[in-house]
Amino acid sequence: MKTINTMTRKELLAVPMKTESHEHIKCDSFVIIPTVKKHESGYGKMAIIACDKNAFPICKTIDYADDINLLMYDRYGKYSNPRTTTAQDDICYQIRIDCLPVSKALHVWGHTAFDLGNSGSSYDIKCYETKED
Repeated sequence: MKTINTMTRKELLAVPMKTESHEHIKCDSFVIIPTVKKHESGYGKMAIIACDKNAFPICKTIDYADDINLLMYDRYGKYSNPRTTTAQDDICYQIRIDCLPVSKALHVWGHTAFDLGNSGSSYDIKCYETKED
C-alpha cells in the first residue's frame, strides 16, 4: 500500500469510506481534498481521509463537508474555547498543514490526535494534544 505522500488525487479519493455513519475515526493526521461537488449553499465540498502515524490512509468519511470545525481539547480532554482561552492556558495549538507532493491535497498533522466525528455538511474534528512536556 502507498502512503499519502505518493498517492495521486484519484487514488486518495478511491480510499474506502468508513462503514457506519455514527462511527468515530481516531487518527494521527488527515487529508483534505477539494471535490467538484457543491453544497446547496454554493460552497464546494471536501473529502476527508483519516491517516495513521505512518501516513497510510485508514478510510474516508462517509459524506463530504462544505466546512470543517477544528475543536481544540487539552491533554486532559477539556474543550478549549479560543474566544475565552488565554495564552497561558494548556491547550492544543500544535496543528500543522502541508501540501502533499503528488496529489496537492492538504495534509493536517501535528502533536495531536484527531477524532473525526459524524458526517454532515459541517464537519467537527476534535483535536487532542498528545505531546508531553
